[in-house]
Amino acid sequence: MDLTYTHEELDAFLKNYYLKEMDTNGGGMRINDMFSFYLLLNKLKPEVVVESGTWNGQSTKLIRRVLGDSCTIICLDPRAVEDNGFTDTNTNTIYYTGNNFIDLSSLSLEKYNLENTLCFFDDHQNSAQRLIQCIEKGITHVFFNDNYPVNAGSHYSVQHLIDNDTRDKFTLGNQYSYAINTLPQID
Repeated sequence: MDLTYTHEELDAFLKNYYLKEMDTNGGGMRINDMFSFYLLLNKLKPEVVVESGTWNGQSTKLIRRVLGDSCTIICLDPRAVEDNGFTDTNTNTIYYTGNNFIDLSSLSLEKYNLENTLCFFDDHQNSAQRLIQCIEKGITHVFFNDNYPVNAGSHYSVQHLIDNDTRDKFTLGNQYSYAINTLPQID
């Protein structure tokens, strides 16, 4: 799939999908991330998007606007969307957030066409383990928002895997279990 973009696609994004909320989405995706995500959504046109990490719902809003009412969006986050965030009222949006949280590892996707499903990760989990979960579920379309280089970031990213980052833990003050590198290193 060609993910190069044209000036027309950038103009279309800015005119039709850009929202001022993207500039103030602290802790979430901003305009550059939203544009790359928009390009992927627009080119892939998945029937189902599993969004792991919804934060304040700005990416959910983008998914709905780009893919329309018939797309199924499954939102996963141990944190509920804030009252001032965006919660999609479309009946094709399913929330497993807050007290109803289900992690991707436990999510049943058997009723969906996995060949046309996209898993979107902005959940700050171990990306290598997320890739393994997608492979085990039969999902081939994956998008990671955060891809940190060695010695940066809050979690083990795809770039850490590529660069053979050997740290067992990420020392960032508050250590989360998902940041632990539990996979063997590449030789």
